[in-house]
Amino acid sequence: MSAGRRHPSDSTPSATTKIRIIAHAADVPIGRDQTIRSLVTTAAVLADHGDAIRRYVEAYRDTIDWMYASDDALKAYAAFAQITPELARRVRDDFFPKALVWPDRVSGIETLQQDGVTFKYLREPLTKEQLAEVIQIRPGQVGSIPRARRLAA
Repeated sequence: MSAGRRHPSDSTPSATTKIRIIAHAADVPIGRDQTIRSLVTTAAVLADHGDAIRRYVEAYRDTIDWMYASDDALKAYAAFAQITPELARRVRDDFFPKALVWPDRVSGIETLQQDGVTFKYLREPLTKEQLAEVIQIRPGQVGSIPRARRLAA
């Protein structure tokens, strides 16, 4: 299973069948239907630096688009991780599908809240209004420059 503490690029032996991957987290509903990455800040920082944070998130989206658009990102990652481009592609495609790292999708909130109550991190599930305050996702656009136009520039 692709769960655990090791980085997927550490699984090089799987190419020589010493390690056999029998499942990935995305193969089961809890892994496929639950957000695995998020960008977090405080309300005060968002209030004071909202414009900078919006620009950062837009650059983050652009970077993810670039990572999955061509082999340039694979070559850069392979060099950084000191692995082959083929293994870099496998790490990206098999362990980090774009849908799982895209920041605009938050899922699994119901399960997360149930766990929060069960493990006493929450007294009760958040209301719809509280969730709207906690989870703020802006459309993929900065200022008046549409995202597609910026990417083409």
